[in-house]
Amino acid sequence: GCPSDTIFVVPLGVMHDVFRECHIPQGFLDRYGLDDEDRHVLYVGSENPRKNLPRLLQAFERVHQALPNIRLLKIGSPEYLAQADQLQQQVQEMNLSDYVIFVDHVSDEDLVSFYNLADIFVFPSLYEGFGLPPLEAMACGTPVVCSNAASLPEVVGDAAIMVDPTDVDALAEAMLRVLSDAALQRHVREKGLAQSKQFTWERCAWETLAVYEGVCA
Repeated sequence: GCPSDTIFVVPLGVMHDVFRECHIPQGFLDRYGLDDEDRHVLYVGSENPRKNLPRLLQAFERVHQALPNIRLLKIGSPEYLAQADQLQQQVQEMNLSDYVIFVDHVSDEDLVSFYNLADIFVFPSLYEGFGLPPLEAMACGTPVVCSNAASLPEVVGDAAIMVDPTDVDALAEAMLRVLSDAALQRHVREKGLAQSKQFTWERCAWETLAVYEGVCA
C-alpha cells in the first residue's frame, strides 16, 4: 500500500580498487593447500537456510561426477551453527570431504585471490535483499551462475547464467555448461566485468544524496 512514487532504489557498490583481476600468489595457494591445476567452484557467504547450500552440494556432486578434479570452496565463518554442522554431515555422506573445502573468514586480499582462482562463482540463494558477492566476483573476472530469485536478476542483469534455485538439475547443468564451454566462459566473464562497473559507491552516495535533496525540496 505504499505509493510507488515515494520509493527510491539505490544500489550498493563494489570496491573496484579491491575487487579486480589479479595474479594469484604462490604463497596464497600454499597457505590454503590449493593447486591451480585443479578447477574450483566458489561460494562466498553464510549457511543461512535462504542461501540454499544443501542444493548447491547436490548440484556440485553431479558436477564432480563429470569433472573429478573439481573442488567447491565455501568461504565465510559459520554463522548458523546447526546448518553448518548439517552441511558438514551432508558432505561426508556424499563422500565429498576431499573435494569440498570450508574456509572461515579471510582478508579482502585473500578473498580477491579466491575470486580470481575460481573457474566459476555460484550463488544459488532463495532470497537476497541485494547480493553483493556476485558483483565482487564479476569485478574479478569470474563467471557467475546464480539464482533467478528476488533481487538477483536486477543485480546481475544479463551478465550471469541464472537458474531456478529449487531445481538441482538446472543448477548442475548451468555449472557444467560454463565449466565445459570456454567460449561461454569468456562471454559471461566479459559481460560480468562490464556489469560490475555500473555499481560504485560513488554512484550509491550521489543517488542517496539526491533522495535527501528531493525530500528537502
